[in-house]
Amino acid sequence: MIETGAVGIIAAAVLIGTVLQRMSGTGVGLVVAPVLSILLGPSFGVLVTNLTTTVSGFLIMLSVWSLVHWRRFFLMLGPIIVGPCPGPGWWVSFRPGGCPSFSAALWWPPWS
Repeated sequence: MIETGAVGIIAAAVLIGTVLQRMSGTGVGLVVAPVLSILLGPSFGVLVTNLTTTVSGFLIMLSVWSLVHWRRFFLMLGPIIVGPCPGPGWWVSFRPGGCPSFSAALWWPPWS
């Protein structure tokens, strides 16, 4: 059973992390993960951090949905989809040891 003091610390960490997430884009994982991992253990702490991050991101998305400039979004959509494809392949071509990560192997462009 979690003590009352630990629940207060967890609630404060989640509140601070969510505010930082809304302000800067980073916060929930950086603030909440260490606190929850210490208080709840590494496995369960990371699981609860992932759930908290998902809920926080969804709530932030709902709060800023009306502020999205949809015309700009659709203008950027093509480069957003196509842009990541050649990047990892270009990076791997300069690496002497081959693929630096599994994601680079997945996005290896067929034309190289």
